[in-house]
Amino acid sequence: MELIEIVKRESKSRDIFVSINNDLSKSITNYDYPLNILYSYALSKKFAASGLFLEGYFSKEDLDIVSKILERFKNLIPQESFAETKEIYEKEAINYLKQYDKNICIDSVKCLIVISYTCKDGKENIKFKNYNNIMNYVNILIPNKKTEIKIARKYKIKRICILLFIIFSLLLINYLTNTKLNTDDFSQKIKIIDS
Repeated sequence: MELIEIVKRESKSRDIFVSINNDLSKSITNYDYPLNILYSYALSKKFAASGLFLEGYFSKEDLDIVSKILERFKNLIPQESFAETKEIYEKEAINYLKQYDKNICIDSVKCLIVISYTCKDGKENIKFKNYNNIMNYVNILIPNKKTEIKIARKYKIKRICILLFIIFSLLLINYLTNTKLNTDDFSQKIKIIDS
C-alpha cells in the first residue's frame, strides 16, 4: 500500500501547497500506518509546509514541527537498508505529489526544502507569492528533463556555431595566407621580368 492509495486529492484550492497540506491533514490523523506511508506523508507534508512558509502562510515554528515529524520517521528506517529504503519511500511521496503537479521530482522537493531553510521569514525574504512562481524558481535551480533537453539543444547549437566559426576562420586564414603568397610570387615574377 502507498500514500496515494490512502490520501486522495480532494482540496479545490488554487494553491497546490494548500491543497497538498489540507488533503494530507484530513486523511492522516494518526500514525497507525506502515513506515513507508508515514515517511511519504511526512516528506509530502514538509514539501507543502516549505511552500506555505515561502508564501507566508506558515511560520518558522510550523515548518520546524513538520521537519521534526519527518526526522522522526527517517530515524525509524533500518540503518542496514537506509539508502535503498529511503529512496523507495521518496518515490512513493513523489508519486503522491505528481497528482497535483506532474513536473514534481525529488530534486525539486529537496531544493524547495533547502530554500525554505535559507529564509528567516517567508514573507520578508522571498518575492514569489504563489506555487507557480516558487516552482519556476526551483526548476531553474534544479532543471527537469525538458529543461535539460532545451539547455542541451541550446549548447549544441552554440557548439556548432563555434565550430563553424573556427572552420571559417581557418579557411579565411588559409585563403589570406595563400593569397599573400601568390601575390608575393607574382610581385617576384614582376621584379624578375623588370630586371
